[in-house]
Amino acid sequence: MQTRPQGSLRSRHLQPLYVVLRKLCAEPHLRGHRVLYKRTKTLVFVEVKLRRGTGYGDPLEAVTHRKQNTLRSVAEHYLYTRNPPFRTLRFDVIGILADRPEVRLHHIEDAF
Repeated sequence: MQTRPQGSLRSRHLQPLYVVLRKLCAEPHLRGHRVLYKRTKTLVFVEVKLRRGTGYGDPLEAVTHRKQNTLRSVAEHYLYTRNPPFRTLRFDVIGILADRPEVRLHHIEDAF
């Protein structure tokens, strides 16, 4: 069985939902953090968790209050430094469980 890198699996499932605006992980002070998307006129910060099994729990369970606070801080920094032209801001969480041949995706819009 051939495995795919997690990044390409995530991208394949997010492509129909969002347009990638900027990958924040490319900026040194935000490394390891989120991808920023736009959907219509809304700026969306997305936390994506992918699991290949439930040994460590459901992917959505990994989005703790600490991760939510980190994402809020990333958003504040981005808004302060970039001043983007969006009127609406939203935080989404997407859990991808790839433990079977079919992949299960659970998308929570405006999660926090």
